[in-house]
Amino acid sequence: MLFILINLNLNFPLEEGVPNVAVEAMALGLPVLCTDCGGVPELIEDGVSGWVVPTREARAMAGAIVGFMELPLGKIVEVRINARKKVEEQHNEEQMVLGMEALYYEVLSLKDQ
Repeated sequence: MLFILINLNLNFPLEEGVPNVAVEAMALGLPVLCTDCGGVPELIEDGVSGWVVPTREARAMAGAIVGFMELPLGKIVEVRINARKKVEEQHNEEQMVLGMEALYYEVLSLKDQ
């Protein structure tokens, strides 16, 4: 008999921008279940790159955990791959530098106005 242990990163902040814990879990290929506060909806597409539930909704959280446990392994693997790709594409050093440069140029252009 083959037993497969799948971890699920549970992240239920009430207020936060983009939770680093969720980004790091996704980068490692761990499935993430998170509340929809702050920048989470920009990071996680529900059912595609993780799972998102409403903030302060215990029943929704519990339901999502049970739903996760009932998912076929193939779907979990698919979401894990999607999550890792999203982080690799959007949260890498090059993207951070480009974003910071764009912000600096925007601030400098406003200074002259």
